[in-house]
Amino acid sequence: DGDPAARALVLTGEKPVTKLFRVVNNTTILGEASTACLVGVGGSGDVVRSYATKTQVLLPESVYPSEDQVQEFNDSYTPFLIETIELAVERAGVMLDDITLLVPHNVSRLLWLRTIEELKFDRSRVYFDNIARYSHCCCADPFLNYTTLRREGRLVEGGLYLLTSVGMGATYSAMVVEHTGEST
Repeated sequence: DGDPAARALVLTGEKPVTKLFRVVNNTTILGEASTACLVGVGGSGDVVRSYATKTQVLLPESVYPSEDQVQEFNDSYTPFLIETIELAVERAGVMLDDITLLVPHNVSRLLWLRTIEELKFDRSRVYFDNIARYSHCCCADPFLNYTTLRREGRLVEGGLYLLTSVGMGATYSAMVVEHTGEST
């Protein structure tokens, strides 16, 4: 309703309950995590400069996608992700070179190396540390990674951080967050 004092609590979490859901063949191992993030339209704290999402409609006959659907997802993964990243950066009114650190979801370092090569983005400006620590924790990854960076004192005041996530189905998301230096 536009109330500058209004707040929303965003909760994320996944629990892969079977082996089939804990391992994505040739890509990643799924971890378990949940996060909570308090957001509002006013106040102190880091600022979401932009958000972009793109959906690739892949409708499996069941919970398990067919081999053809998995292949279609794999073939279009990098182009769809790059398109979403570029849209978020454009909406933030900045250039990709202005991004302080790319904070990707923890799906696969190899997929990310391919993606950043196509983006022509410097590998040293990509945060990979939590892939080994937690694996891919689905929708919690962006918040888990950003919180880890904050806890480790690695966020720079005024820095722009590009957070990403991709989910099967398939939805690609990216947002640019500006660190204000405020501790919230």
